Amino acid sequence: MKHAPYLLHIILALALLLVGCHSDPRQVELIDRAEAVMDSLPEVALSLLDSVDSHRLLRADNARYALLLTQARDKNYIDTANDSLINIAVSYYAHSRHDHHYKMLAHYYHGRILYNACDYAHSIVSLLKAEKVAIELNDHYWIGRADEQIANIYDVNFHHTEAINYAINSYESLCKSQKQPYINYALLRLSRLYLNNDDYENGIKTAQQVLDSATVYQNTYLRDHALRVLAKSYFGYSDFTSTIETIEQIESNSNLSNDLLCLLGICYYETNDLLGASKIYDKIKSDTTHVSKHLLYKLYHKNNDTSNALTVLESLYNELESHFNTSLSQNFSTAISQFYEHENRLIEENLQRVKYSRLFILTCFALIITILLYFFTVKYRKQQDKLNKYLLVAQELQEIINVKNNSLSSAQEAITNLINTKYNIINNLCITYFENKKSGKAQRKISTEVENLIRELASDKQIEILNQQVDKHLNHIMSDFKRDLPLLKKPDYNLFLYSILGFSTTAITLLLGEEKTEAVYNRKARLKNKIKQLDPYIQAKYLSYL
Repeated sequence: MKHAPYLLHIILALALLLVGCHSDPRQVELIDRAEAVMDSLPEVALSLLDSVDSHRLLRADNARYALLLTQARDKNYIDTANDSLINIAVSYYAHSRHDHHYKMLAHYYHGRILYNACDYAHSIVSLLKAEKVAIELNDHYWIGRADEQIANIYDVNFHHTEAINYAINSYESLCKSQKQPYINYALLRLSRLYLNNDDYENGIKTAQQVLDSATVYQNTYLRDHALRVLAKSYFGYSDFTSTIETIEQIESNSNLSNDLLCLLGICYYETNDLLGASKIYDKIKSDTTHVSKHLLYKLYHKNNDTSNALTVLESLYNELESHFNTSLSQNFSTAISQFYEHENRLIEENLQRVKYSRLFILTCFALIITILLYFFTVKYRKQQDKLNKYLLVAQELQEIINVKNNSLSSAQEAITNLINTKYNIINNLCITYFENKKSGKAQRKISTEVENLIRELASDKQIEILNQQVDKHLNHIMSDFKRDLPLLKKPDYNLFLYSILGFSTTAITLLLGEEKTEAVYNRKARLKNKIKQLDPYIQAKYLSYL
């Protein structure tokens, strides 16, 4: 009993170890519930995830928690530029071969955070990774969302052609996903990008499509933003009258933003309504955007205030130069080139792994084949050796019969005739052997028959018959031998019997069930020594047969 406390400690330690192999089920349940309501109730999802104790989670659950918390914050418009949380998910799913959906989301939201941090080059790389996984999953919705973000990055950095290409891809993918309102918003985004690229014709066309969809879905937000694109596109065409009418449509439903007020003021200026332009500037004179500066420049220029006009123009120039330098600082080409180099390197590594795997499999297959061939070769050789051994016995038996036919005494000839009559199968087997030497099938048949014959000759019943026959024709020699040497073993009597019948040492080896002929020679030597202890006359009679 003195060891009981130690045993209890060991049991408790094992229990804690088993518990430590799993995350806290209550925390996992909160994560599952948050994931289930992420799209429908993102604010509830965020609340549930905020209550999770991440210290009680293992790595896999902690990675999912980090991903979902980042997603919930993004859906609740909580922008962050710190990627430490999402990096937990990115690092884990980068090496996962199963959680491809989570891997895609991790790269997507990492790209979103890098966008917030204005690290546009690396943001594009993360979004391209998300797009790649989405393509592998054939997930059109997330292909569209990734391309949407990439289009935004190119747009804010004045790469309008690339932005339009990705926006078109985004719209087409979202159409395949059949998810609204994302399709309408993708079309709205495309109209804005046409506007930013000074493609006013396509800007107007797509904005009118969005306006039609806004009417069908009764979406005032979509309607107002489509009208904004229309107004700015008309302005780009220098159609100031249509611009004024469109802005007034917007004003009828909501207050105008400063940029629209500035556009309206410029339109008033261009249509010679200087009073209207001045009134609008009084409303927005504290605004410092380039549109308001543009209006101010127009007014100074109209009033021949060259000094102030030049000052405003320089400010506009400096602002544009700043944006241009910021765009140049984003080394998109290098980052994207590195991304594709990384992808190509991964492809090459995968090809190498496949190559080595195939080589390993082929090597194993070749080794197995070699082992099997060796095994069957050894087995075949053993069978051939056994077959040849029995065929040799058959040949010796035939030779014995032939010799006895010419040399034995009348009594021995009678025994030989008995053998030839009773065991005529030996002659037939030997004839079959010599006539079919090259036939493996015949050899196997002969081997089987010889085995059966040997078992028959070695049986107690057959030995008794042979004893009687030998006694009958050789003046009771076997009975006399057993009487003179009563303490011999059964194999010794059988050895003497087979020697009388003229069997070879090889044949006697098989009939006695010995493995080697040396055993027969040794037994015969011992038998001779015992016979030599008898009367000389009797010795001579028995030894003559050995």
